[in-house]
Amino acid sequence: MYREFGNNPKVIENYTLLQQIGVFREIDNHKKRISELEQLLKQATDIFSKTNLESLLDYVIDCISDNFIPGKLIFILQDRNARPRFYGYKNLRNHNFNIELSSLEPFEDFFVKYPRTIHFELFEFQFQRPEITDKLKNFEPEIIVPIVGLNGLYGIILISSKILESHYTDEEIHYIDRLMNFTSISIQNNIHYLSAVTDSKTHLYNHIFFMKRLNEEIESAEEYSLGLGLIVLDIDHFKNFNDNYGHLAGDMVIQRIASALNHTLRRTDVAARFGGEEFTVLLPNTNRQQTWRIAERLRTAISDEIVNYDGHKLSVTASLGCSSVHVLNAVNAEELIRQADTALYESKSNGRNRTTVFRPGLLVSATIIRDVQEV
Repeated sequence: MYREFGNNPKVIENYTLLQQIGVFREIDNHKKRISELEQLLKQATDIFSKTNLESLLDYVIDCISDNFIPGKLIFILQDRNARPRFYGYKNLRNHNFNIELSSLEPFEDFFVKYPRTIHFELFEFQFQRPEITDKLKNFEPEIIVPIVGLNGLYGIILISSKILESHYTDEEIHYIDRLMNFTSISIQNNIHYLSAVTDSKTHLYNHIFFMKRLNEEIESAEEYSLGLGLIVLDIDHFKNFNDNYGHLAGDMVIQRIASALNHTLRRTDVAARFGGEEFTVLLPNTNRQQTWRIAERLRTAISDEIVNYDGHKLSVTASLGCSSVHVLNAVNAEELIRQADTALYESKSNGRNRTTVFRPGLLVSATIIRDVQEV
């Protein structure tokens, strides 16, 4: 269209006049805006293609860095009836920020009413809740972006000043606002998905999701001749915590076990609360010996935990059973779990707070022990 316009004889004839009144400058501005919208459309398409929160946030960081580099950036996300989760970046690298914020509920009414990107100083002036905003000041935010959906506020994004330049321009604020509109929708989708596949008490994956991943990983391990490890973990004498100190103490123990799993496992591992006080861990591309080492690392981390509850210091231990997929043990999901359960039973029979790896013949000995105990 622009080429045809430029080749029009009338345009050529009146070129000087058109240039003087700014027609060509306006055309260039239109071209720039179209290019920006095309870029934004591509970014939106990429954002909606992300299947997990981590890859989504990494992509958004890349988009932002193409335009400017904020000194600090933090996503504070919260699903209903859950504590906020913090994803922090400093100079676009992962960073843990200490923000004492137990809920986003105080922000909800304001951002549901004004769901737009806003300068932090203006937000602070309009919000008039210094006891809340002061908790964010250590982060030195310049911009605050709400993530608002049909069910209310899902999160906020705090962006500090740029590293090398002055304050954000109106164009940059507008870009952030548009980019975050798409990001907000994708984050909402991810939060809803995570709610469906995670356990509300521990935020680990639930039984249904774990079984789905287990079947997928077994198929992949067999197709590409990769190792695959499975750990089944059971809290020792868990009933005693509930009976002696109450169910809230038991809940705290379960949550501390989940925290130990998150801090000990690799990023590629999949941890789940399988039911009650039992947890499972899937270890892709891991052989039998590596599975045992990881299980022992977990057992040690758990035994180091001291749960402080109502003036009591509660010691926690766990028993673990391991099984693995390899060339000589091509099994389905149910059999792999059965093998790990058998190894777990032997750990419990031999005094608890130990790890046992399934081996041929173990099932027979475990059955004999079980039969003797039942007589």
